[in-house]
Amino acid sequence: MKKHIVFLFVTIIISASCSDKTPPVDVIKVENTEQIAKMNQFFGWNIFQKEIESKPGENVLISPLSIQTALSMALNGAGSNTLEQMLQVLDCKNCEVNSINNRLQELTSLLTTQSGHAAISITNAFFYDQNRINVNETFKNKLEQAYECGFQNENFDQAETAITNINAWVKNQTNGKIDQIISEITPDDIAFLINALHFKADWSKGFNTDLTRPGNFLTSSGNQIETSFIGDYRHVPSFVDKDYIIADIPFKDSTFSFSIITTTTKSTKNITSFSQSDYDTLTDKLSIHNASLTMPKLKLSYKNELNKSLDALGMKDAFNPLLADFKSMATSTDNIAIGKINHKAILEVDEKGAEGAAVTSIGFTTTEAQDYLLLNFNKPSVIVIRHIESSALLFIAYVANPGK
Repeated sequence: MKKHIVFLFVTIIISASCSDKTPPVDVIKVENTEQIAKMNQFFGWNIFQKEIESKPGENVLISPLSIQTALSMALNGAGSNTLEQMLQVLDCKNCEVNSINNRLQELTSLLTTQSGHAAISITNAFFYDQNRINVNETFKNKLEQAYECGFQNENFDQAETAITNINAWVKNQTNGKIDQIISEITPDDIAFLINALHFKADWSKGFNTDLTRPGNFLTSSGNQIETSFIGDYRHVPSFVDKDYIIADIPFKDSTFSFSIITTTTKSTKNITSFSQSDYDTLTDKLSIHNASLTMPKLKLSYKNELNKSLDALGMKDAFNPLLADFKSMATSTDNIAIGKINHKAILEVDEKGAEGAAVTSIGFTTTEAQDYLLLNFNKPSVIVIRHIESSALLFIAYVANPGK
């Protein structure tokens, strides 16, 4: 029985300038997080491309760090081919799960407690119904120790109350930016493993609101719309070649940065195919120039199920109730599989700075996985918010139309 960004107009005026920046002294050395940060980048760009491909012409906004954290927690309950496929998707085919736990714990500490100005929080919770599953104590201990994951027993038969409690936790952990990640609990749902991430930072030098003005934005469909543009003349890390324009705007204390990339007028490149190698090449060539910089104010919101993108990357067995192996997580009357992986993210950019939030929910079920609608977006620019030292990706966005 079945159970269940933006077209960015940036004019770069070349001039000589330089800036000496002393990196912050951290208790956790950035080199300790190098491997997990590289995994974050590899996985982040891969799933970003899959999301873009799924629905051309619309906006995409994901938090690679949130998704990576949720999946890494789930690794602790996975076994056999399910575990191997998940490790491969996360770019750590032969890794020990305990090593991933330790490295991700260090990266989380580096980002949240040792990064200066930016306000960033990463929290985790496991909501379950003890009448439907028996949680493995080893699994529980690992998540509590490495991820500070809270475990909350809920009566899923009282679905409305459980949904309210879960979404209240999400709203609280994202500073009110995301108020819902779960909309229903079916009789076959047994647990939800959730990561919540919140980021807020001011620019190192704010933009003058008096210079904000309306302007035309060329959408991916070729239509022009009017929207509000932030603008200023300033020294900014930037680079222009025959294909791309990049501006890398630092946040206060220069721990995190906001990269905006678009194609040049004469480029034959399509920004939707912008890749990790393209980004690495451009950031390696950044230098400070005098610039006239113009970019749209943004308020992006994105919600999507990640099942199809992760399946396309090779994570298949986890969604198959006949093949999934999560015996190390819990026991139930039927085999446990992943039903839905929901991801929701918001990003607001204005004259003062940027604020973003993301939630990733892995819903475990004893139901056969269904074919769900994907709500993906994309085109003509890419946005990246990263931790500068480790290059860990907090957000990647592709903005096709900032007016929507």
